[in-house]
Amino acid sequence: MSSALLAACVSPGLERHAAPHRYGCAAEGVELSAGDVWQIEFPCVGVADPARSREHGDDCCATDWTFDEALPSWNVDVPAGASFRVEVRVEVAGRAAPSPWLDIGGWGAWPAEDLAPTTFADGAVEVDLLRCARVCTRARFRLRTRELAAGEVLRVARFGAVFTRSQELAGNARFVEEQRAASPALGGPGRVAHASAADDAPATWPARLRLVPLRHQYAEGPELGPRVCSPTSVAMVLDAHGVDVPTREVAALLYDGEHDLYGNWNRAVQGAYLLGVPGRVTRLATWFEAASLLDHAGPLVISIAAEEGQLRGAPYTRTGGHLMVLVGFDLETDEALVLDPATPVGDEAPRRYALDDLETVWLARGGFAYVLGR
Repeated sequence: MSSALLAACVSPGLERHAAPHRYGCAAEGVELSAGDVWQIEFPCVGVADPARSREHGDDCCATDWTFDEALPSWNVDVPAGASFRVEVRVEVAGRAAPSPWLDIGGWGAWPAEDLAPTTFADGAVEVDLLRCARVCTRARFRLRTRELAAGEVLRVARFGAVFTRSQELAGNARFVEEQRAASPALGGPGRVAHASAADDAPATWPARLRLVPLRHQYAEGPELGPRVCSPTSVAMVLDAHGVDVPTREVAALLYDGEHDLYGNWNRAVQGAYLLGVPGRVTRLATWFEAASLLDHAGPLVISIAAEEGQLRGAPYTRTGGHLMVLVGFDLETDEALVLDPATPVGDEAPRRYALDDLETVWLARGGFAYVLGR
């Protein structure tokens, strides 16, 4: 008989996100032994029980907060040969019973017959993101383990999730001029805050960060190159934090064999953690949030999708999904400074993309980002 470990909102929200996103409270430092099943509930993103809120000190609770998308990520220390799966269950408004447990990712080998489903009547897990057709009021995650030997411990160093009201995305992604002036990373008109291989970092850039050298995904060959924008971007940010790992090795670690892809978001931050750099997946809605994270955490890996003509100056005309590294801004030209792994080999300069364009292809399309090193 397995034991169950339950946590509820053990650490108030890591950061305050503007609507439509909210980062749920995070759990840290939980240790699991063989047979343990660990669960964490996020009452602070649903219709909170006042007594429960008082008991757990949920100062991030919002009684009117609902969501239809949930994106978890984690940093877990996994003993060699062990594995784990993460599952999610949601309460759907108007439904008498919660959803079944749904598989949303993990690490290590796991028998296919023991995997939870990924769909239910009101939604589905799309690789690493739960999308629901109806509004949800509460979420619970659980982590199951396998192949832990006697005396071995699997440690959950961090677990968190971002909850989103997708219907509010389009109306919330427009750039607000005041955010530029207020941001500590932007520093006001005319200030360039970035770190690149070609330029000296400004004095206010975090001293613990090395300059970020551009890596080229197509340097990995014609078969692997087109598929590894995420590992290439992760490798660049790892390098910024002093962890120099060949891109091909990062790609092998991050590869998701279940879906045959290299761009699984929760695997990306888990892989970075195993290489020595903690992190999480988040979703941003404003440039103020992006600039604040740049200033305090360093370069961000951002996920975009672009139709033809939407991202001027890019080395591609369109993309259904692509990741790159945001390193700063140039307010004299209203541009973002980006290390784009699709940049042709031999071109080492950061790309300059118009802020308006990035709003369209990044913030308005969900604002997904890896925050590594924090």
